Amino acid sequence: IDEHLHIDYQGSLIGANADTLCVPSGITSVCDGGTCGVSSFTSFYNNNILRYETHTYSYLNAQTFGNKSVCLHEEDQDPKDFREDLIAKCFERYGDVLRGLKIRLCRGTLGDSGVGPETLKAGLKIRKKLQEKGYHCPLVVHYGDLPADFPIATLFDSLQKGDIVAHVMQTHGEQIFDDSGKVRDCVRKARERGVLMDDCHGRVHWSFENLERAISNDFLPDFISSDNIRLSEYVAPGFSLLYAMAVQSAAGMSVEQILRRVTRNPAL
Repeated sequence: IDEHLHIDYQGSLIGANADTLCVPSGITSVCDGGTCGVSSFTSFYNNNILRYETHTYSYLNAQTFGNKSVCLHEEDQDPKDFREDLIAKCFERYGDVLRGLKIRLCRGTLGDSGVGPETLKAGLKIRKKLQEKGYHCPLVVHYGDLPADFPIATLFDSLQKGDIVAHVMQTHGEQIFDDSGKVRDCVRKARERGVLMDDCHGRVHWSFENLERAISNDFLPDFISSDNIRLSEYVAPGFSLLYAMAVQSAAGMSVEQILRRVTRNPAL
């Protein structure tokens, strides 16, 4: 199971083809990492999800237009553009495949506008309302180079059981490790509450040193996923989920630990 990648093929500039990427690698099930918002999800569902041989789920981007490009302003994460009413209707219609609400917290989407904490609050509010309606809807957070006014503790202290932090091994800004190389208390406490950690490999969201450091801290991710996009399929350092698994093996994770994070853990 590849729990986080981008497969809105031909609907998004970043969308890979799930069947040509996953089937040759023995991957039977995937979850799109929130490429689409409510304005484009119906197209993604009709043109891709229904047609793929690969069993496909998806997160829904809280931003109405989702990830528009690989250029500037990829996703405007101003909460004023989070249409709670349309998001609820989307979950009502596609609740069989939607598995969470995605927000992206990093300088690339927030800048230094000071909107980061409000974006997080808005995502948490919508997630809570959807859960109250009976939908399976964790908040999935793209964690990157956080703005200066948005400390890492604000993020991790706000999440609850079942929420997912993607790119937990990322190397930009405040990392999950403190200056001594130990995992921060706020991160460990989040895990104790049941917050899930996704390696979410990608091309630029990890380093071998961080993988080794996490293993030495006995802090393994709950999921290993590829974060593949069209530009990185079969091209290192993204390549495929198998590549991410191999890198984790080289960093010191056992075969049993790796397999659990691409089978049992994401299946639950």
